[in-house]
Amino acid sequence: MRRRRRRPVEPVQISKTIESQLRRLGVDPPLPFSLIKAWIEAVGPYIARVSRPARIRGKTLVVHVSTNSWMAEIQMLAPSILARIADLSPVPKVGKLRLKLAGEPMFVPASIERPPEPVPAPRREVVIPEILSRALQAIDDEELRAVVTRAIAATLAR
Repeated sequence: MRRRRRRPVEPVQISKTIESQLRRLGVDPPLPFSLIKAWIEAVGPYIARVSRPARIRGKTLVVHVSTNSWMAEIQMLAPSILARIADLSPVPKVGKLRLKLAGEPMFVPASIERPPEPVPAPRREVVIPEILSRALQAIDDEELRAVVTRAIAATLAR
């Protein structure tokens, strides 16, 4: 019996596979991060807090909005928002906005920039009592002694 020879399978990007499986299950694929970032930058912090881009269908961006009054505001600003998104996002052109009232609260950050690192509190000098210093000297391993010393200092600094 002759074996059938299989044709080699071309590699496929994992993102394409995930998108096709999501569509098959009736779930919209996730929006590109660049489009979400462009939305936040295009609408500004106030509108970004009350709206969230949900999906893109063709050239229509579907946006969930928290209230009817914000929907009216975004609808009036739609032409300028679309122009800004076109400037900011490398994603294919979005030509229309479709606004839907959101069923849940909005939790979109006003900015996707990382928050600034907290400024550490100034260190105050900690004096380790003599009895503990002598006990620390009994530890032969220098690395272990340094760790225990830092732990004691941190505890005493409180």
